[in-house]
Amino acid sequence: MRHWLLMGLAAALPACSVYDSRYRFEPRPLEATATTTDGAVVARALASVVGVRRADSDAGRPAEVEVRMRVENPGSEPLTFLAGATQLFSGSLQPFGAPRVEPPGGDREAPPGDAADATLYFPLPDGMSLRDMDLEGLDLRWGIRRPAGEVVAHASFQRVRHDPYAHHYGYWGFGSWSNHAYCDPWCAPRPPPPQHSNAGGKR
Repeated sequence: MRHWLLMGLAAALPACSVYDSRYRFEPRPLEATATTTDGAVVARALASVVGVRRADSDAGRPAEVEVRMRVENPGSEPLTFLAGATQLFSGSLQPFGAPRVEPPGGDREAPPGDAADATLYFPLPDGMSLRDMDLEGLDLRWGIRRPAGEVVAHASFQRVRHDPYAHHYGYWGFGSWSNHAYCDPWCAPRPPPPQHSNAGGKR
């Protein structure tokens, strides 16, 4: 009974997440710069693909790629992060829809020495599903505006494959295997990893 109870509970966890666990992208975060034609750095950005959000029928939203960004102003002039104009492309250069920006408000001001933050939700193109998209890579096109004009930069992410058992079961911590990315052997349908000679617990 314990075996089936834990198996059923653990299997239900991924379905409860708003993110599709098949899709994870790195670097996380990625650091990028926006430079002028003469090579001067006018903005630095940290960006992470948080995940691919499942479609939300209650909210009327399709599947979306969630990207979190922080744009820093290292200069002495004010700049504006053009959050609403940010674009996302798939590995085959298929464009996603225009982003929903949170918190609402569109563009973000970044005074000298300060930063602007935004979370961007890029919907899949109309009529497309995740299976229709090449999500092995993503390219983020972002830009800033300063007194001298606009500067555009790019940031690229690669999809990484992960062990679903380590991801979903590693935080339960049942039994003597809790110091590994593994839980009680009854919880996951796979054999436990070899135990180190200096590890405690029963064999």
